[in-house]
Amino acid sequence: MADITQLYTQERVNSSDSGTRYSYEVYLITTDGKKQKLVGGLREPQQGLYIEQAIERYLGIEDRPVAGELPR
Repeated sequence: MADITQLYTQERVNSSDSGTRYSYEVYLITTDGKKQKLVGGLREPQQGLYIEQAIERYLGIEDRPVAGELPR
């Protein structure tokens, strides 16, 4: 697996006849610039942010803004 340079959480909006549903996904970015979904289907934004921050802390990755990420 390539080295991870950043993690971020993104909101996904799903609209249907029964209404709008929100879910949250955690992505990683590798040193070669590829993005990969790590976790999906989270119901609360705090779940994604917790996972993101815990992994960054464990790996010693400094949090940097990523376009399209969930605002803090």
